[in-house]
Amino acid sequence: MKDTFYADISEPVVMEFPRLPLHDATASAGGLGPQDDSGAYVAPYANARLNSRIRYALPAGDWSVQWSAELPDYMHTSFVLQAGENVLVEGERQWLLFASATGQEIGRGQKGHSDVYLDAATGEFYYIDRDDYIATHNARGELLHLCAARLLEQYDRLAIWRQNSKYFVVTRSWGKPPRGKGYLWAVEKLDLGDTSKIDFQKVLNDKRREAMVSQPVETLARPPRDGTVAVLATTDRFYFMDDRLNVIRAITGEFQPLSLSLDDTGRLYVLVRSSGEGRFWIVTREGARLLDLAVPLGQDTFPPPPIIDRSGRAYLLLPGEVLALDATGEIAWREKVEGTLFATLTADGTLVAAVGPNVLAFDAEGKQRILATVADDALRTPPVLDARGRLYVSSEHHLYCLNTAPRLR
Repeated sequence: MKDTFYADISEPVVMEFPRLPLHDATASAGGLGPQDDSGAYVAPYANARLNSRIRYALPAGDWSVQWSAELPDYMHTSFVLQAGENVLVEGERQWLLFASATGQEIGRGQKGHSDVYLDAATGEFYYIDRDDYIATHNARGELLHLCAARLLEQYDRLAIWRQNSKYFVVTRSWGKPPRGKGYLWAVEKLDLGDTSKIDFQKVLNDKRREAMVSQPVETLARPPRDGTVAVLATTDRFYFMDDRLNVIRAITGEFQPLSLSLDDTGRLYVLVRSSGEGRFWIVTREGARLLDLAVPLGQDTFPPPPIIDRSGRAYLLLPGEVLALDATGEIAWREKVEGTLFATLTADGTLVAAVGPNVLAFDAEGKQRILATVADDALRTPPVLDARGRLYVSSEHHLYCLNTAPRLR
């Protein structure tokens, strides 16, 4: 594969960066090593969705449904996110915001082919709407501003993140892009400037793309971000790109990436297809592969990113089972499950999962217990735990709030 890049989609750009071949290495005698376990959890985990690792411990007690809220038939729920004192439900083409304590709806809006991203410090959330504007809301759901971004057409928005006033949009083509370039992926950068001087709900029509880098390759996994560096996993390459949109290094090999996360030291935990089979790798920034494990992944399987806790343990949500690997790379436990598993990790190391109508908790040895069951429903989001000990999880048609406190209704 050639490392061909464009400054737009038609102007070649030369990038000089080290290419580090993927190579097998032996982990230290102490195993893969623990993560940073000091201090409070202060930032979103590396997959940027706030769902893989939660800052709060799971409360003890008997769980029950505190309240439930009905969702529109056309919602197609994908994630639940906590936004300050509220909880946000993300669907395929829209979002709804509810009061955490009561389940009362307090806002809703339309979105395009983009995930909703949440600023953990402020509770603000942002996404790309159906008209390809970047929309930013506060934690109460009030629209702060729109940016007429003039983004590429016919693209899936794989990721959007911001650094101060700058927004970065990662896209991948799903139809034939303009100028006959074939399928490609791209990163676009926009600077909104001082948004405090913007009139409420003013559309920023004068904003233009500050920079863009694209590559004529179809494959791109949803990119995690480590500080100011994003990891772009594409065919045979892991690219490390900084906020100036410069590739600063690449790890090369022969693989098709499916999903990846980063641990607290910046190592890649990645699920790939290589030599015709599914593999789970742990790879350092220098290209050293510390673990290479065969895992059952069908041709049409696109698993969620691995979940990594602070002890160095990794959890893989595979078709029909959950697999836990300890810090030495050995299998700690594996459990079969009926149906599709959606899971998150709490601060005390409990894996909380939704599967079918049940919310389950797996302890460090893999022993599972049912926290709660919602009758005649199929859950489809990773559970989210807030500071007050409430769990939120959604099905296609209902958002549920679970609590160890007595039922309110």
